Amino acid sequence: MRSLFKTALLCTILFGYCYAKSFLLPVNASNETKWQNNLAVYWGQNSIELDHDDGKHVEYTRLIDICDDPNVDIVIISFVDEFLTVENSFQIHNDDVNHNNNIAINAISILRNGFSDDFDYSPQTFGEEIEECKLNEKIVLLSFGGDTGSYGFDSEEHAIEFADVLYQWFGNHSEVNMSKKPFRNAAINGIDLDIENSQYNNVYYIGFIKRIRENFGPEFLIAGAPQCLYPDENMDVLLTSEEIYFDILFIQFYNNGYDCNANTNNFNWNTWVDYAANHQPNKQLKLFMGLPASDGEIAAENGYIDDKALLKDKINFVEENGGDKWFGGISLWEASLGYNNYDFGGNYIEEVKKELLPTSGDVSLGKDNTGEQNESDDDIVHNPRDQTDDKLTSSSSLTKKNNNNNFLFIFLASFLIHESC
Repeated sequence: MRSLFKTALLCTILFGYCYAKSFLLPVNASNETKWQNNLAVYWGQNSIELDHDDGKHVEYTRLIDICDDPNVDIVIISFVDEFLTVENSFQIHNDDVNHNNNIAINAISILRNGFSDDFDYSPQTFGEEIEECKLNEKIVLLSFGGDTGSYGFDSEEHAIEFADVLYQWFGNHSEVNMSKKPFRNAAINGIDLDIENSQYNNVYYIGFIKRIRENFGPEFLIAGAPQCLYPDENMDVLLTSEEIYFDILFIQFYNNGYDCNANTNNFNWNTWVDYAANHQPNKQLKLFMGLPASDGEIAAENGYIDDKALLKDKINFVEENGGDKWFGGISLWEASLGYNNYDFGGNYIEEVKKELLPTSGDVSLGKDNTGEQNESDDDIVHNPRDQTDDKLTSSSSLTKKNNNNNFLFIFLASFLIHESC
C-alpha cells in the first residue's frame, strides 16, 4: 500500500512538473531574443520650437508623450552638459538663491535650451513621468555631453567624483535625501555618452565608466553615441579601451556629409560591424543606426532619410550584414521633430517603427509583435562579455535556473522510485 501511494505521488509530481513547464518556461530560454526591432528616441531639447522662429506656436513634446507611445522602446533624456564634483553639487543644492522646485534640474543642466518659458519640469514631474515610462516597459537612459557645452573631466579624480555624484543622485538607495534627487525616487536604466569635444583629455572617461560600473552594478547600461566616421576623433580612446565596454552604440549616421551618412552610398555600417567583431571586448554589443527625425538644420545639417523605400533598403542592408548579431534598431534625434514630421504619412517615429517591425516570428527587446511583454526589461545585455556567442546574460541565468530545477526534480524522482522499489 505504501509503495502504491509513493508511485501515485511520483506520477502526480511528474504530471505537475510537465504541466508547469509548458507554462513557465520563458519563450526565449534558448537565448535567441532578438534586438533588431528597437526604436530609441532622444528627448529633452524640444528642437521643434527652434525650428519655428516665425511665431507659429508648436506644442512641445513632453516626456509622458513618449512614455505612452508603444512605438518607442528606449527613451534618452538629453543632455547633462555640466560635470560637477561632490563639493560643488551640494553647494548648488544648498544655495538659498536657487532653492526652488527646479533646483536639482538647474544644478546639472539637463534641459539646457530649446524650451519655452512655460515648460516647467520640476524634479517631481520628472520622477513621475519616468516612473510612467518604466511602467510602460521603456528603457530610460540619461545622456551626457552633446554638440555644445564645455563638459569634460580635467583629471581622473574629477571623473570618479562625478560618477559618485551620479550615484548619489540616481542610485537606487536612500543615502541622499529624496528631495535633493533630480528625479526624486525614479530610477534610470543607464547612461549615454555623446562626447563631441576634446576640451580635456578624454582618457579620463575610462575611469568614469569604471566607477559607474562599480557604483551601479552590472545591470546598469552604458551607451555611447559616436559619429559614424571611423575612428571617432572624440570617443575612439573609449571605444578601443580594453578596460571598459559599452552595451549599446547609437552611431550618428548623419551630419557627416558623404563620408558615412546612412542616406549615401558611403554608408559605413560594415566598418562598425568590423569594429564590434574585432576591436572591442563586448561580444553582445548592439549597434543602432542613428538618424535625424526631420530635415532642416535644426535636426541635422545632412543625413535625413525622406524616402520610405530608402529607409527600408538601409534596414535590410544592416540586417543582412551582421544584423542577426549586432543590429539593435534605430535611434532618432529627436522626439519633438519626429512627432511633428509627417513626410511618411503618419508621424516619423511611428512610421520608422513600422519599417523596423518584422513580418512574422521575431521579437523585440523581449516583446512580441503585438507589443506584449514576454521577457523582462532586464533581458538587455549587461554583464562583462568575453564569451564567443551572442547570448543574453539574463536568458542564460533563466536557463541556469531551469537546469537547477531539473536537477532537483530528477533527484526527488529518483528518491521516490528508490523508496517505491
